[in-house]
Amino acid sequence: MTGIAEGEINPATMPPLIARALSLLTLYLDDRLIGTAAIKRPFAAHHQNEFAKAKVGVLAATYPAELGWIVVDSVFRRQGHGRALVGHATCQLDGNAVYATTKSDTMRAMLLEFGFRPIGESYPSERETTVSLSLHVREAS
Repeated sequence: MTGIAEGEINPATMPPLIARALSLLTLYLDDRLIGTAAIKRPFAAHHQNEFAKAKVGVLAATYPAELGWIVVDSVFRRQGHGRALVGHATCQLDGNAVYATTKSDTMRAMLLEFGFRPIGESYPSERETTVSLSLHVREAS
């Protein structure tokens, strides 16, 4: 998988983040890891900052969980694996509210399919300043 090679995942900070996750899903084909997704418990500063950057900071407490680490190996993309991972991850929420951020038009469309809606304003990524992120939320059911 390419996340670490592309700099999207910092291997030094992942272990404590994984330990905080509410749910971590992995998708394998035989012995090969081809995808991941998670329901995360973000650190308070990160959580508040994502909402503040989108200019909706007052709403952060409404969405305590984060859908993230949705990565599918490039060889296996466009085969429904991302959709399956998002579907299974959102089932782990037990009806709780959740948020997600994305830079991808494909992911924006997928989030809409799973009941998310965009809120706030797009904002520049701290890692890739030429890329805009958008914040999406799904209400508690």
